[in-house]
Amino acid sequence: YLAYAMGDEDANIDFDAQIDFGEHTPFDRDGAVRSLIGAGNPGGSQAPALGILWRFVQALDRIRREWQESKTPDEWHQAMSDALTCFAAEDPAWIEDFIGVRRALHRLYTQMIGGGLGDPLPLTVLRQALTEQLEQDAQGGVPSGRITFAAISSLRALPYRNIFVFGMNDGAFPSASRLLEFDLIAAQPQRGDRQRRLDERNQFLDLFISARDRLVLSYTGRNIRDNSRIPPSVLIADLIDQVERIWPGSSRRIIHEHPLQSFSNNDFGTGDLQTRDLQTRDLQTRDLETRNLAASDDAPEIATDLFSADEESDDSESMNLWVQGVPFFNRELPPPDASLRAVSLDRFIEFFRNPARFLLRHRLGIQLTDEETDLLDEEPFATDPLTRHQLVERLLPKALAGMDANALARLALAGPELPSGALGTIEATDEAEALYLFAQPIRQALTPPPLDPITQTFEFDLDGEVWTVRGTLSDLRATGLVRWSFRTARAQDYLSGWITHLFLCACDATLATAPKLKETSWYSRDGIYRLRTVVNPKSIMAQLIALYRTGLSEPLHFYPRSAWALANTGKITEALKTWQCTRNHPFGESADPAYQLALRGVNNPIGPQFAELALQIYQPLLDHLEDARLTDMEVTSP
Repeated sequence: YLAYAMGDEDANIDFDAQIDFGEHTPFDRDGAVRSLIGAGNPGGSQAPALGILWRFVQALDRIRREWQESKTPDEWHQAMSDALTCFAAEDPAWIEDFIGVRRALHRLYTQMIGGGLGDPLPLTVLRQALTEQLEQDAQGGVPSGRITFAAISSLRALPYRNIFVFGMNDGAFPSASRLLEFDLIAAQPQRGDRQRRLDERNQFLDLFISARDRLVLSYTGRNIRDNSRIPPSVLIADLIDQVERIWPGSSRRIIHEHPLQSFSNNDFGTGDLQTRDLQTRDLQTRDLETRNLAASDDAPEIATDLFSADEESDDSESMNLWVQGVPFFNRELPPPDASLRAVSLDRFIEFFRNPARFLLRHRLGIQLTDEETDLLDEEPFATDPLTRHQLVERLLPKALAGMDANALARLALAGPELPSGALGTIEATDEAEALYLFAQPIRQALTPPPLDPITQTFEFDLDGEVWTVRGTLSDLRATGLVRWSFRTARAQDYLSGWITHLFLCACDATLATAPKLKETSWYSRDGIYRLRTVVNPKSIMAQLIALYRTGLSEPLHFYPRSAWALANTGKITEALKTWQCTRNHPFGESADPAYQLALRGVNNPIGPQFAELALQIYQPLLDHLEDARLTDMEVTSP
């Protein structure tokens, strides 16, 4: 909550003057940081998570105080039910466990009432009784005569014709040993002590004795995301090794690999599904709706598996998914209304940075958001890209204001982005030095005073429709426009600088007093590029606004990174390398969810239309670009 009190980063230095910390103020008299400071501008899930933790601690404290007193069976039953409701959510993934705990509470309450107990009980007695209830074997461990579901330990010694065991995944069985801090037996082990892993190994051997005709062991063998192999339980691995040692080559006969999805092509062989005997095939979907659809005459082609069953597949195998399935756009959208025909400069740049995402978001209202990451359970030893970006956003304004490298390092250590200890100190020193060196040429370029803001609106006539682009440049100087980004130059950075530069050159500003007024300099971590004055900026902007109009009705086959690779090298193979996702290159531009959705059903996204658009947009940029890095520059991932 300190972050909310502090507000934005500019208020950090004066914060000790607003709130009296006493001797614990994080700042010296001259405003230098001497200890930790709160992180301003909290966002994402940080604040809700802090609130959840606060409520959790409050609930624990309340239960600790209430449960110290002895209670009657009725009071204990109500208190434990309330605690279960407070701390355990009825999530579908844990509903069986939730029901099991409620049954244990009900059994304990029934036994206390049935035994005539009416006196108050202390927590120690009740905890022992509840522990015994929860440690009982799973319910259902009684032979039913047909199909019986039970835990391994409950019916392992009884003979059955067929035994099926599920969940034999690595780490799940045998279960991992988790030693408790107060476990004195584990601290001083002796001969004869119980070892749960050895008990579970014995249970696994008992299954072979119990099975009369067939024993089926099942585990998840492939990752549902990338289809990579997942090892089975160590017990199954030992069993397979033993079988191979006795009967070489027999493991292929006893191991059957089933698809993860019911619509996999492996579930549908050749021939008529309606007349074929389903019992004759080991791999056959049990999804009747999918099976009947595949057997019908008008059935659509079922998408093939993302990966082949062979793990040693060629690395050139593409992971592009947009080609599969029914096309998302089978016709053009209606012409946009007047609100989209008047676009701001920032919105115009946003469109060309990702035309597919812009189309989905602003025409169809589809907002593709990244999955929210869980909070880390352990302290990181290195900063991830997002955390490093937050650190740069916090320190770069101070570096541009003239703060030296040592003060920047202290300010970096005072925040929450870097790990503690020697690793954090080294990283803070390196990052502060890099920021200080990066800021020096920018500070020199920003020495001339800024000119008055320029606001301009440009109109374009497209087939009788008026389209406008409006923007304001408030940081223009006599030496031109200065932009910066503390990262390696990306295709989107060139594109953003180019569109802003076109707008600047089209503005009604004279060059008589400032010959370099209509030049742009873009500083990045790996160098600088400059854009010269454009003679015909409005005609180039007219071409871009026409592409903007087209991209509001159908997906525009322009992808900034891949197009930049083609325009910069002249080779379509380089564009394909940037676009495609493979096993060794999983961060291709096609991995963007917006492209995968908008281009679904498109057979060749990198086709003649793409090549034409890439040169149409980037060639004028290259004609006015000065950049020493272009000869050996590699197109980088975002």
